[in-house]
Amino acid sequence: MKKQLGIPEIRDCLHVLADLEVAAGRSAQGALLHYLAEATRRRRAVRRAPVQRAARPPRKLVDAYIRNHPGADYMAIANAFGTNVGRISEVLSPP
Repeated sequence: MKKQLGIPEIRDCLHVLADLEVAAGRSAQGALLHYLAEATRRRRAVRRAPVQRAARPPRKLVDAYIRNHPGADYMAIANAFGTNVGRISEVLSPP
């Protein structure tokens, strides 16, 4: 059983076939094969949305909220400040 080819190996094979086509006088077919080989390259990563970082509330405000709502869990605190649980955990972790 033959080893399965990956995209880079397939691209290299297409370039070799394209060169053979050009050498045989079929430059249009060779150019097409070169074009198809290059089409297998990965496109550059493009950020589609702006980075949004959840706001980190001040420690004093979080402490005051906890005093006024002693049974509140991290999710309730995060919802009260419009942030996520991770930010609340960062605020409440010891320095």
